Amino acid sequence: MLRNVVAQPFDPRDHPSPLAGFRRYLRDDEADEVMMRITGLASGERVRIATLDSYDGVVYSVGSAAVDSASGTFVRVPSRIDQSAVGSERVELDVEIVGYSGVWVPTVGMLEEIRFAGADATELEDGFAFNGTSGTAVELHGIRPGDRYRLDAVLPDDPGLDALADAVPGSADVPHIADAPEELATTLDGYVQGIQGAGAQLIAAIQGLRADGYISHGLGEDEPPSRSGHSLDRVAELFGDGRMIGDAEQYAVAGAIMATRLGFPARVVFGFAPEAAGAGDVVAVRGSDVSAWIEVDTAQYGWVAVDPVPPIRPIPEEEPQDPTPVSRPESIVPPPLDRPETREDPSESDTSAEEPVVPDTTLEVLLQTLRITGLVLLVILLALSPFLLVVGAKARRRYLRRSADTTRARIRGGWDEFSDLVVDHGLAPPPAATRAEFAAAVGTLPSRVLAAVVDRAVFAPDAPSEADAERVWVAVGELRHSLDAGRTRRERLRSLISVRSLGVARCASSCTVRGGAHELSLLRVAAAARGSVLRRVRTLGRGGARAALGPGAPARATVAPGAAPATGPATPAGPAPAPPSVAPGASQPEVSASTHCPQCGAAIDPVDIFCGECGFVLCAMTEVAERGVASSVAEPQPPPEPGPMPESTPQPPQPSPHEVPSESAARPPVEDIERTRMMASRARGERYVLQFSTGESVVVAGNGLIGRNPAPEPGEYVDELVAIFDVGKSVSKSHVEFGQESGRFWVSDRYSTNGTVVRQPDTDPVRCEPGKRYMIARGSRVEIGEQFFIVS
Repeated sequence: MLRNVVAQPFDPRDHPSPLAGFRRYLRDDEADEVMMRITGLASGERVRIATLDSYDGVVYSVGSAAVDSASGTFVRVPSRIDQSAVGSERVELDVEIVGYSGVWVPTVGMLEEIRFAGADATELEDGFAFNGTSGTAVELHGIRPGDRYRLDAVLPDDPGLDALADAVPGSADVPHIADAPEELATTLDGYVQGIQGAGAQLIAAIQGLRADGYISHGLGEDEPPSRSGHSLDRVAELFGDGRMIGDAEQYAVAGAIMATRLGFPARVVFGFAPEAAGAGDVVAVRGSDVSAWIEVDTAQYGWVAVDPVPPIRPIPEEEPQDPTPVSRPESIVPPPLDRPETREDPSESDTSAEEPVVPDTTLEVLLQTLRITGLVLLVILLALSPFLLVVGAKARRRYLRRSADTTRARIRGGWDEFSDLVVDHGLAPPPAATRAEFAAAVGTLPSRVLAAVVDRAVFAPDAPSEADAERVWVAVGELRHSLDAGRTRRERLRSLISVRSLGVARCASSCTVRGGAHELSLLRVAAAARGSVLRRVRTLGRGGARAALGPGAPARATVAPGAAPATGPATPAGPAPAPPSVAPGASQPEVSASTHCPQCGAAIDPVDIFCGECGFVLCAMTEVAERGVASSVAEPQPPPEPGPMPESTPQPPQPSPHEVPSESAARPPVEDIERTRMMASRARGERYVLQFSTGESVVVAGNGLIGRNPAPEPGEYVDELVAIFDVGKSVSKSHVEFGQESGRFWVSDRYSTNGTVVRQPDTDPVRCEPGKRYMIARGSRVEIGEQFFIVS
């Protein structure tokens, strides 16, 4: 049947727990009231109202799908449900509601089909829902007196309590319940002492409850006091008093906690247990028939119903707390005889010998104990001193790095601390790796982001702020926790006392002592130069096919993760005007002897390895770095005088440094969109660097689109298309548009699925309205789905 109204899913948490109203059915006005009449109910069968599996220490309630409980998901019932797997005995019952009302529909066994009767049958069928995990049925509009329906159900096979002696706990998934109170745990330990096997222990616990417990609802004048409720303090009171007094509400919760403590998944069932006359007879279910029992999951039989409620029997008198004094007759004391006073002879003195004074040995024992304890602690301290020394050295190193004089030094120290943590955790990064390569070897996104942030701060022309340094150290702390996550305590302790990173630190310290900070920086330059040479050698191996295309083949304008984009032309084959020459096929752009970056045009120093404005790697300056290292190791030499420029030979026309090959030449294959690519641009304004959370960086100067596979609308023109790889596809194909207005950078959401959030420095985050432009400053963070980029 088609529905023109979409109903909200049923949430059990919107309704009170039926177990909380247990005793209202036992009041004088409802105890004898007929709740429902059932035709065909077999002898000993129980009527299920609701199955409860979530216990927070206060109330046992039906689970909810919002908290990952399978018993909280209620769905519409098809024409019929096959329940043949749970049992073989089928029953047909006619139910007439008399005094009962509520959203919980009374059922028996496991429901296969329900058919409502009466004038409101259509409305009842429309609001009926069922949970097959717990066997609980609900009516969204509520069951009212006068409603009638017929049930087709299957009665689950009941092996009985004695058959659970060899039972093994099942694997049903139930929510975690509150821990057992101490009084219950002590009583359970006494029940299962000396008994082996989880099934046999469960039988002993249930039998112990039935044997020691007494039933009292606390409503009659002739009944002992019995507080209602089933919170942890009420359960503790049940086992803490001299007599175990309660009713089915407390005993069912206590039985479920005991079964859970023994390893069985357990749940509480609230319902009615009438005295049925037999099949075909009409059974009147009254309020006094209210009951509660438990179900435990076993590997052999599945869910089995177990009744932990003791039988009704006389409750013994409470034993007196203090013994009653026995009255005895007073004895008559005769008067003392008249005796002449005896005069004490002063000459007689107490000559009894004084008792010897026993020395107090408590102080001596205490001193001896302290002496032995001190020796033991001294031995332990000596044994642990090497490890404590390592931990102290690392702590001092971390303090010196974090409290360095300049913010750039503190940021660099944060990266050094992270790299030492990686080494101490047993990871082996490639030798002489850059920060981006080091982060790629670690293999986590936060490490790539940290590498990009540190590179930008270290090589930027302006000094970073104090907030940048603090954020770097906060990120290092989070990375420390991520490295420890999933490791055992022994592995974390081993990384804490590892001396691998201390060896690296000693090497760096010795370099600083012998040659000062200049030699240390030159060693770092040499390491970077070595890494770039190795990368260029690897590029030669991959660039053979490109070399075969000829000297005029353009280089693809892609950006490697973690590095700045190279937008210059490919180096043509043939003689180069300046050494060192690049082999044919290499895609690295040639850097001239000028003092301007070939990518963004910013002023640079001839010995710089990175552009301080855009972060471009000046790989053609490796000879300068190597020459600087050689001159620092040997004797410093003055720079050679510039010679005459050689005559320029006719060269084929080359594109300008800012020109990018066409889209057809630069677009990677469809199945390989792991790298951000930049399309051809015309308009030139202020240059902005977009640093993505994937570790990639892109320099933009006009307007463009960013997305998983961006494309302009028909008739729309943009300067640049930036594609970002997103495994989770949280980024839309054309997610956000960017551009400039009077030199200021703006972004605009392109009606994306997950939206765009702008976080500018020292301001609250703003969610962008689709189609509206938002001006943002440098240093702002723009979140697109699960990814983000920083504008700098």
